[in-house]
Amino acid sequence: MRAFIAYFIPNELKKKIVKIQNEIKSLNAITAKYVEEENLHISFTFLGEISDTSRIIKEMENFRNRGKIEAKLKNLLLIPDKNYFRVIAIGVESEEAENLRKEIYKKIGGDSKPLHLTLCRVKSVSNREKILDYAKNFNFEESFVIDKICLVKSTLTFEGPIYE
Repeated sequence: MRAFIAYFIPNELKKKIVKIQNEIKSLNAITAKYVEEENLHISFTFLGEISDTSRIIKEMENFRNRGKIEAKLKNLLLIPDKNYFRVIAIGVESEEAENLRKEIYKKIGGDSKPLHLTLCRVKSVSNREKILDYAKNFNFEESFVIDKICLVKSTLTFEGPIYE
C-alpha cells in the first residue's frame, strides 16, 4: 500500500485554506491540481509503497503520549523556489513539530521535507509575476494544535487520491 504519516488540519481551518486556494485560482496565472478540502494535511513523512505496517505502527506508539503541539500556518512557499515552482504551500512554524518530524524520519524513514501544507501542485505557469506578487503580499497567519498524527493509506484515482 502507498502510505504517509500526517496531521489532518481542523475543518474550520480547512475552510480558510480553501479561500486561499480560490484566490490563487482567480489569478488565472497557473494550471494546477489543488488539494481537495477533505485531504488538506501536513505530511511528516511520505513512506511510498509499503507491504508491512506493523513496524511502523509499533514505532508510532512511541509518539502517542507527546501531548499537544502548538503550531502556526504562515508564509506562502513556492517549492522548490520562486524561479521554478512545482508546489505552492503554506509554511508551518513550530520548532516542536519540526523536531517531531525529524524524530519520525529518523525512526521510520521515508521522504521527509520541512513541514508545510500543500495547496496545489503546479502543472504550468502562464503568469509568474502574478504568483510572485501574490506570495510577496500574502498575509495569513493561523494558529492550530497538532493533537494526533496518523498513518494514512493513499489510493490514487483519476479523480484524485483517496485517503484512509
